[in-house]
Formats: sequence, structure tokens, C-alpha cells
Amino acid sequence: MRILLIFLALNILPTCQQSAFKKETGILDARTFAKKLGQTKKAVVLDVRTPEEYKRSHLPNGVNISWTDPLFDGKIQNVDRHATVFVYCLSGSRSAEAARFMRKNGYTTVYELNGGILTWQEAGLPLKVSKKAESMSLADFQHQVEKGRILIDFHAAWCQPCKKMAPYLQRTAEAQGLTLWRIDVDEHPTLSRQLKVYALPYLQVRQDGKKIWDYTGFLDEGSLTKYLQEIPLATRE
Repeated sequence: MRILLIFLALNILPTCQQSAFKKETGILDARTFAKKLGQTKKAVVLDVRTPEEYKRSHLPNGVNISWTDPLFDGKIQNVDRHATVFVYCLSGSRSAEAARFMRKNGYTTVYELNGGILTWQEAGLPLKVSKKAESMSLADFQHQVEKGRILIDFHAAWCQPCKKMAPYLQRTAEAQGLTLWRIDVDEHPTLSRQLKVYALPYLQVRQDGKKIWDYTGFLDEGSLTKYLQEIPLATRE
């Protein structure tokens, strides 16, 4: 019996170690990401957003190599494959693709920031922000939405679902008696954080300043129309 138990323990142990390793080099929430980063000597903080996004705001001591850059494959060669890499983007999608590519190409330890820089901001962690990054305050926003019915589209230039929705947002809004207002989250990072915009695409409907509907994620034209039509009549009149 004792021999059997020892045999089972020896066979289970590698599996447990492998699972822990996978978890260790996987996706981390913002606070765990920050803690691990602080504990790691000679860490590489890799920002895979566009140079324009990086200039507006980024994590301290970050290196910028855009995932959408056609030369990414070559530029990433400058990062030591044996270094501990902490990779992030705005919401987590581009960093996930970059991390997958890096692991496939021999990078041994790669951590991803779950939810991207948006969740980093939500957690109140330090961020280097350009003085020119902000052009709209929360007070400005509230003033703009205090009258009428407005469909607000929070988007970004790199967001593919946002681009797919853009062509029909205007006509759908007009058909439902709404004014469309599009806000680029990269141009207004602090405002986006204050309004709790942590994923894209993100839509809101506000009536006389009050938020009466919101939705996170892609919607085709028919689905968007249906959702807007289902807003209670009391809030649409």
C-alpha cells in the first residue's frame, strides 16, 4: 500500500508543478502584475500599443514595440528571450496575441496584464501621463450630456470591433432619435477611467445627463437597433 502511495505521489507531483508553472507565467490581475513586477530584477515592461497611445500614457519604465507594427517580429528580437517580460496593451487583446507569439518563439517567462492598462488605472496604480493627453474633463463631459438623448460610443483607433460598428452607428442613432457622440479613449484616458470604461467597444445612452443604458462588446446593426428600441418608453420620451 505504501509503495502504491509513493508511486501515485511521484506521478502527481510533476502535474502539480506543471500547473503551477502555467499559472505563474500566465495572466495576472493588475495588483498581482504590479507586485510581481516590483519583485523582479531586470524586468522588461513591454507596451505593445501604438506609439501614439504610448506617448499619451504608459507604465513606468516601459518599452514600446507595437504589436500592429509589421516589423514587430524583428524588433522583439532586441528583447532577451530569457528575460522576465511583463506585457500589456489597453484592454488585453493585443498583449495576449503578443505573449502567445513570444512564448511560441522561445521567451521563457511572460506575464500578461489582464484587462490591460484600463484595469491598471482602475486599481489606482502609477501611470506616466503626458500633460497634453487630456482635452476633456469630467465636468466638460457632464455639461455636454446634460440635455437631450445621446448615444455615446467609446472607441479606439486600434479596436477592430469599433471600426466594424462605426459605419452604421450614425444612421442607427438618428433612426432612434439619438445624437451620436464618439469619444476616443486613448485621447481621454482619465475621463475614460472616471467613467469606468474598461473594455471596448462600449456604448452608453444618456438622457438629460442620466445614463439609461449601456453595453460592452460588438453589436451588429440589427442587434443595436433592437437594444435601442427596447429602452423603456418612459426614458425615450
